Amino acid sequence: IEAKLTTHPGVKDAVVTAANNHLTAYLIPDASHDTGGEGDRLRVSEWENVFNAMRSEVGVIGDDFDTTGWISTYTDAPIPDEAMRQWVDETVRRILECSPAHVLEIGCGTGLLATRIAPRARYTGVDVSAETLATLQAYFDARPEYADRVRLLHRDARDLADVEDGVVDCVIVNSVSQYFPSGAYLVDLLREAARVLSDDGTLFVGDVRDLRLLRAFHTSVELFQAGATDSVDELTERVTQRGLQESELAISPELFRGLRGLGFSTVSMRPKTGDPTTEMADYRYDVILRRSPAVAHAEAPGHVTVLDGQAEAVIDELRAALDEATPHGSAAVILRGVRNPRLWRDLRATDHLESGSAHTLEDVATDQSAAAGFRTDDLRAVAHDAGWLIEAFLGEAPGAADIVFYHGHLPDHLSEECSTLDLDDGVPELVNRPAAPQFTGRLVESVREHLTGTLPSYMLPERYLVLDRFPLSANGKVDRGRLPAPDLDDTGDGPENGAAPRNLREERLSAVWCDVLGRQSIGIHTDFFHAGGDSLLAVRTAAAAASNGLPLTAADIFAHPTVAAQAVLLATRDHAPEGQASALPRLVSEPGARFEPFGLTDLQQAYLLGRGGFFALGN
Repeated sequence: IEAKLTTHPGVKDAVVTAANNHLTAYLIPDASHDTGGEGDRLRVSEWENVFNAMRSEVGVIGDDFDTTGWISTYTDAPIPDEAMRQWVDETVRRILECSPAHVLEIGCGTGLLATRIAPRARYTGVDVSAETLATLQAYFDARPEYADRVRLLHRDARDLADVEDGVVDCVIVNSVSQYFPSGAYLVDLLREAARVLSDDGTLFVGDVRDLRLLRAFHTSVELFQAGATDSVDELTERVTQRGLQESELAISPELFRGLRGLGFSTVSMRPKTGDPTTEMADYRYDVILRRSPAVAHAEAPGHVTVLDGQAEAVIDELRAALDEATPHGSAAVILRGVRNPRLWRDLRATDHLESGSAHTLEDVATDQSAAAGFRTDDLRAVAHDAGWLIEAFLGEAPGAADIVFYHGHLPDHLSEECSTLDLDDGVPELVNRPAAPQFTGRLVESVREHLTGTLPSYMLPERYLVLDRFPLSANGKVDRGRLPAPDLDDTGDGPENGAAPRNLREERLSAVWCDVLGRQSIGIHTDFFHAGGDSLLAVRTAAAAASNGLPLTAADIFAHPTVAAQAVLLATRDHAPEGQASALPRLVSEPGARFEPFGLTDLQQAYLLGRGGFFALGN
């Protein structure tokens, strides 16, 4: 069965297990066999709809610090303003270090960067959301000094056709790469960015989610949210499920090192610092790519001292090196391979869960408390006391950084020389595949058809799970015992105790959910968002339900996130017999009511509920 599954062009690898007289197939998709450009366009269009609805409710931007929609994955609450200000300040500082004269920002959003960069450079902003651009345009229109300095364009991030070649010296792609639907989309955008850059231009790709740390991030979130009575097995399953439901793009630093073919000569990658209680720090990084080698500053770096960042007495060695080098003025001191204690703890916890070496959550917590290392902010005080400046660069190992202490200008030779990658296939090995339930559903259906007629019926799997990778044993073989159980969301809640639909209305709702979420079955008490739903899918589910005679809104899904609760809600609205579909309401024209208050659309209701904390719209 496994051999037959891997003959399907969309399947890279497959494992089949047998338990309780049921066959379950686990599939790893072949990233090169994708849904094509149409799937990318659909995903971008969905984000456009959500952002438009969000901005239509916020209205005109009144100041330069609008952080609406920035929600913590850990707490589901808005990220604190202080953490956001640190994030903005660090980003702007790194961009202005490039001394831009004409900036193009792709994905300008609410203007957190635009309002700070426009006073210093000509500014062109691009965004997929017309509503977002309208409110940002109103901000600049109210300030006449920007009339000839700012231009805003409504379009897809890759559509820079009317931007001439080589006219800007800095392209910014900040905190939007996570919304790109695929690696191929990212590569297309990088090609366009390289085209419009001047010969000595700089590309700044900011707030990139680190693919190397993605599993550790999922572990970190689940550990934070774990209850006191949760078992290691339950935690491991939730981490796996979070990975399956990951809807945002994460990118390996190796991709940015390989862009010489696009005309970039050097790359510098720097981890995000700041508040360690949010995902805005540590798990993301900034990338600075230059078309030509950086021009050497007048004061070239002198002697460079390199210290082992993991040595026991590293702080004492560092202070001594800083004191000794200070008289030279142009020297630099580098702490190589400094472990970030937060990331080190989460990476260790991930290893314990994947290896099965932790038996209780207390085992994981005890190991975490022993994590050693230094955050960049911890070392900033040491640098300040000695009269030095400090900057962090991504280290070779995940979770580590190279910390540079310097005077005056950051030494240019610290940037890496770019190599050449083959970008034609969208570099699938260097990005994840953001969860796309419709793609998953189509793949499973295609695989079913592929097997039918070629295998006897008793050899056809009943259930399919699409994974990004298989758990491996110490000798590198698939650890079948650690494969996730089918229907994780329904563990312990089978049909015999009410998880299966009990009436026609619940059956129809379940069918809608399965179609939208790309699942084969769903328990009636399963939470929509625990099953992989998000704000986009809530809107799509509401539309699909309504078209099937089940008049739900996105707001209903947020407030009643289970099939059972939605069925009860519909029953209270409709006194028709349980199995009878409600008739769709007749639309009646009322011209006289054009100027009367009107109800919110599904998207507007979803946005308002998202702001209220029912569900995070994302960052």
